Amino acid sequence: LNVLMLLVVAWSAARTYQERVAPTDGEVVSTAALWIYAIVIGSPFAAHLVWTGQTGLLVLGCLLLAWRTCQAGAWVVAGIALGIATIKPQLAMLVFAWFVLTGSFRVVGVALVTAGLLLAYAVVQLGPDVVTQWASAALTYQGEVATGLPYNTNLKSLLIGLGVPLSPVATALIPVAALGYTAWLAMLHRQSPRAPADVLAALLITSLFLVQGRDYDIAVLAPVVAMLFFWTRGDRTAQLLAVALLLVLFVPLRLITLSGWPPLSFVRILVLGCVWAWVSTILWRGPRYAVRHATDAVGSSAS
Repeated sequence: LNVLMLLVVAWSAARTYQERVAPTDGEVVSTAALWIYAIVIGSPFAAHLVWTGQTGLLVLGCLLLAWRTCQAGAWVVAGIALGIATIKPQLAMLVFAWFVLTGSFRVVGVALVTAGLLLAYAVVQLGPDVVTQWASAALTYQGEVATGLPYNTNLKSLLIGLGVPLSPVATALIPVAALGYTAWLAMLHRQSPRAPADVLAALLITSLFLVQGRDYDIAVLAPVVAMLFFWTRGDRTAQLLAVALLLVLFVPLRLITLSGWPPLSFVRILVLGCVWAWVSTILWRGPRYAVRHATDAVGSSAS
C-alpha cells in the first residue's frame, strides 16, 4: 500500500506542477516533472516509510484527496479522506484547521463522523482501554519530539538542541503559533486568493516545523517540491538553490555527525526552516511575488 501511495503522491506533485505551467515548452515542463518524480521517489525518507510501514504516505494521500475533492465540490469524499488522515493528527491538524477557518463545515462534519467511526471500531475491537493507551502513546511521542534530538524536524527540538532555554509556556506556544500561522494564511486567502496547491504545501511544512515530526516525515513534503519548482521556473539560480536545499534534507544524519561538531547535526532542521520561510514569503507576497517572478523569468529568457 505504501508503494502505491508513494507513486500516487509523486504523480500528484508532478501533475500539480504541469497543471499550473502553460504548456508553451513541453520539454522544459517534462524535465521539471522528471526532477519532481526523482526527488519525491528517490527520497531516503520515502524508502524508510515504505520499508517500515509508517502511515505518513497514506495520510498525505488522504490529505491530497481531501484537498482536491473539496475544490471539486465532492465534500463527502473530502470529509471521509480528511477523517482518515486524522490517524496521524500532527500532520492533519493544520489542514483540518484550514477547513474550519475557511467555512468548509460540511467537510469538517463528515471528517468528525469518520474519525469517530474509526475510534469506535478500535474500541470495539480492542476495548475501551485503547483510548487511554493512545493518549499515553501520544504524550510519549510528544515528549520524544520535544527533545533536542537532530532526527526530529521541529523548531522546538532545534532550540533545545542548540541550548536555548525554553520555559514550559514558550514550549507550549510554538504549536499554538502554528494555528496562528494557519489563521494568517486564511486571512491572506480571503483578501486575495492564493493557489490551493501553495496553501497545502505551506500547511504541511508548517506541521513539521512548528508542530512536531520525525525526519522520515520529510517525505510528506512532495507538494512543497512541486511548489518550489513552479515558483523558480525560468530562474536557474533559484531552481538550483531549491534543489540544493531539498538534497541537504536527504543527507543521512550519520554522515553529518562524522564532522564531530554537534550543532552541525541540526543542519536539516535549519534547512527545513529556510524552506518554510521561503514558502511563507511566496504566500505572503502573493500576486506581487508572481509579478516579480514573471518579470525576472522574462528577463532571464531574454538574456
